[in-house]
Amino acid sequence: SSKGVAVDWRTQPIQPGDLVFTFSSSNTTVISHVGIAISATQWIHAPRAGDVVRMGTIPSADKIQAVRRFVTA
Repeated sequence: SSKGVAVDWRTQPIQPGDLVFTFSSSNTTVISHVGIAISATQWIHAPRAGDVVRMGTIPSADKIQAVRRFVTA
């Protein structure tokens, strides 16, 4: 994507407001989910279509496909 700034989540901490993109366990080449970081370890997301938005733990680094930062502090 050409929007926002790519974040290397393996070497830089995820920050509040970052978009965290993950892929499904069945297809590691297609982004299947996105959440908004509220801290380095927590995000808000809807776990599945039709579910309510909730707070949860950001998945492990091996499940993250990309992190984009649109706002800088």
